Amino acid sequence: LRGEPVPRSVRLLRWVERALAPQPSQPVQLREAQRTAAAWIAISCLGVGIRHRDYAALRVLSTILGSGFASRLFTEIREKQGLAYQVSSSYPTRVGPTTLTLIAGTDPQNQTRVFELMQREVASLRDTPVSDAELERARNRVIGLHAIDHEDLRNQAFYLGWYELLG
Repeated sequence: LRGEPVPRSVRLLRWVERALAPQPSQPVQLREAQRTAAAWIAISCLGVGIRHRDYAALRVLSTILGSGFASRLFTEIREKQGLAYQVSSSYPTRVGPTTLTLIAGTDPQNQTRVFELMQREVASLRDTPVSDAELERARNRVIGLHAIDHEDLRNQAFYLGWYELLG
């Protein structure tokens, strides 16, 4: 693959991603009522792609907020408050803009409180420096999950193709 010319459709992918990426000028809140036993909350913001100098920092920030049992969202919302079935964050790897998304599943009567707590944790991260220990724990988690994810042969094959697309 590496020696062959890149198909035009792949080269256009970056342009298409940039053109389709929403860039709101102010926060947008969408609510969709469904008849379910749980309320799901997702808070997203636009982030940078893998080639941007801030990508790694945002990856670690996502981990601090919502990856694993030691994350801030899990500790505060699920462990201490007992208000959520699940809390997490994601920051997918993309060439173009991507999203940092915080997710929580809770009882409908708790959704306002969980939403407020999620916002409070983001504000706390903005206003208070991360300790060296928390930063090191998050960095090690990112590195460790990456290593584990690349042990499986199917994932290795997937990532060879994925990284080729990313350039």
